[in-house]
Amino acid sequence: MNPHITTIHFDATSFSADDSLIQLLQAKAYYHELSPNNVHTAMFNNTFFHGGDSSDTSQPQQPHLTNKLLLMLSLAVKQARPQAFYCTLENNHQNPMLSDVFHEYPMYPFMLSLGQEYERFCHTHTLVSDQYYAHIIGMWMLQRCVEKIAQVCHVTTYCAVYPGSSKEVPLQVNRTLFSVFSNQAQRCGITINEHCMFSPLHTVSGVILPHSGTNPCQQCMLHQCQFRNILT
Repeated sequence: MNPHITTIHFDATSFSADDSLIQLLQAKAYYHELSPNNVHTAMFNNTFFHGGDSSDTSQPQQPHLTNKLLLMLSLAVKQARPQAFYCTLENNHQNPMLSDVFHEYPMYPFMLSLGQEYERFCHTHTLVSDQYYAHIIGMWMLQRCVEKIAQVCHVTTYCAVYPGSSKEVPLQVNRTLFSVFSNQAQRCGITINEHCMFSPLHTVSGVILPHSGTNPCQQCMLHQCQFRNILT
């Protein structure tokens, strides 16, 4: 039986700047070298390998951004149209292809996109640095959406794993996830090319894996992370 797929529309204007966004925007070392490798490193080290305990109620420090970045953030959240698809896989019979990569159940495959309007917004900026800021804000919004998907799935401590993050989870897994959500993705204009990359650019797929335990992984600070050996 095919799993039930749920669609969620997010209101990006409800996303408030937090410490994670501040850290990304203030990572000046990456601004000096706007190479694809540094952008890739920034995204995967600071955003994509997120996992956490949503029960942490500690208050983040008050964000401090320049007026220019505050204006860009205000415009960005108005242009984004975040939409996500997710399902729950309880056993390896529901999707054997994903079961070849992930072995923990339940798992929560997902796909989400900020939409075409956000891509146009990114390209309206003439300065490369401004395009980079817009890209960073977009990745942050995607991460906020992943956190909200985990909340909807009632998962508090988890690891969100993305294709291309390690040799054990190659980029080709994007195509497997696209096949899971192909009907929904095509209806909202998401496509995948021969290199297993999505369009619009600010589109990601992945799998949320619940975790529990007492020994945190050094890389992602999750308890008993099954990807510890992969990440090290």
